[in-house]
Amino acid sequence: MPPGVGALTEGDGRNFMLLMDMSRYLVNEITQEHDFKDVSDASRLRIERLDLTAELTAKMWSYWHMAPAGPGVYENLLTWCNAQISSITSIRNRELGQQGRANGQMTSAIHLLASSELRAWPRQRITAGFIFAKEASDGSALLVPLGPDSQPLLTVYKVQGISTSLGDLLRKNGQSLPQCLGLTLLPFMGAIVYDGTLRGMPLPPHLTGVHLTEVHAIIEQATQEGTVVSALP
Repeated sequence: MPPGVGALTEGDGRNFMLLMDMSRYLVNEITQEHDFKDVSDASRLRIERLDLTAELTAKMWSYWHMAPAGPGVYENLLTWCNAQISSITSIRNRELGQQGRANGQMTSAIHLLASSELRAWPRQRITAGFIFAKEASDGSALLVPLGPDSQPLLTVYKVQGISTSLGDLLRKNGQSLPQCLGLTLLPFMGAIVYDGTLRGMPLPPHLTGVHLTEVHAIIEQATQEGTVVSALP
């Protein structure tokens, strides 16, 4: 599917990943676990070591609002965004002309997103195992969460991918539906996305083969009744 189908638009996806990578970089400034020189090192870790990225992400939520010896990740993220705006504005005024204005607008947009979208992320996020058995007509993933007993709950989340839909991401890796995925869901730009880390899990034995019809029935009922959750409160 093309960008924006079952996923965030290209610009929104890029902004989302920048904010996530910067947040991981900032929590590492608190924990000092990795030798990060800048945010690009956090980006590389996400590509090369998903397990370490997941550990860093979990600590990011713990230190979101407050760190042991100072401000937390969120406040430092806003400070970083403000610094980028000041830097771009200064350079633009001296030498960059139209390109500088474009960079400044993009940086201002990042700051606006950080200040308006991210404050309540720790409260809004949902971490669980999900059954991914069907896609919506627009390519978004329809996910049914599993309860503590691995039974499907009667809730269906409509989740967009970041740069590509979750379905396409799985297909590119030679996988097909159904799948069981460990994900953290977050609100972003009026949609539900995941935090960029995805963990494959074995399908519960009682939800394989013909028994998967229970999950399909839950999705079908939610679709017909208009109760599919497409935004997090």
